[in-house]
Amino acid sequence: MGGLLSMANAADEFAPTPYRPTLSNPAELSVPGWLELEVGWLDNRAGENRQSLPYLAKLAFNEDWGVMLGGELWIRDHLEETTSSGLGDTGVILKHRMPTSDKNQNFGIEAGVQFPTAKHGLGEGKTDYSVNGIYSLDFASEWRLDANLSATKQGSPDEGASSAAFLWATALSKQLGSWTLAGEVSRTHQAGAPNSMQWLTEASYQVHPHVVLDAGFSIIQQTQGNGHTLFFGATWLADKLF
Repeated sequence: MGGLLSMANAADEFAPTPYRPTLSNPAELSVPGWLELEVGWLDNRAGENRQSLPYLAKLAFNEDWGVMLGGELWIRDHLEETTSSGLGDTGVILKHRMPTSDKNQNFGIEAGVQFPTAKHGLGEGKTDYSVNGIYSLDFASEWRLDANLSATKQGSPDEGASSAAFLWATALSKQLGSWTLAGEVSRTHQAGAPNSMQWLTEASYQVHPHVVLDAGFSIIQQTQGNGHTLFFGATWLADKLF
């Protein structure tokens, strides 16, 4: 999705590069030297009743290297007759874009560490390590494909489950002026744990050269039953740091 906005704003090099709200990220980084912020609201009713405020801060050193800091600013988790709330876990990600001779396609890789900053019951409890491979393609008339394949080594997997968890996600999006429409399908796999599938649809609107708003929903299919999530948020190209 970030590549489409860059195409639509070729005359303005200071345009946002949204990663939210899809699970799949584009290979591109945000504008080098600028702090870019993402924040949203998520209501998860997929086997649980959980609301959260996800966030992500991005800083690219150049077009090919950058770092990200993200997590959940706040979580409210309803489990049976108990409710807990607080800060979520915090992740740090190093990202590298690998351009090709074809300007319409790029590869990328992300390596991350998630720290257990949440209180007991709201987070993973131990440190997780992950790597994510990315392929992005711009084609036809402002169509965009982002495909991701990630692997995570969980520090505290559920009882009987493997510590290795995998996710693939593929998003297809279309630019329509200031609007972007996107759909995504994703699947998780972890030996000893139920797999899940997610179908997501969302719409984004660029209300300002530096601000993009988004909203949408997803349907999640799990072994123990189906659920859904609702979300909305914003991506803001906040300030030039260097």
